Amino acid sequence: MAWKNLKQLGLVDGFLIEHKALTEIIRKICFRRIRVELCLTAWK
Repeated sequence: MAWKNLKQLGLVDGFLIEHKALTEIIRKICFRRIRVELCLTAWK
């Protein structure tokens, strides 16, 4: 089972490398969302 998970991670890594521009966009969106959530929790 662990080997299957490692294989899936390898496939995911390959996908991320192939779609690096896409992952950069997703990462920026996620960081922005986290920042917004931190600001909101700070204001509460």
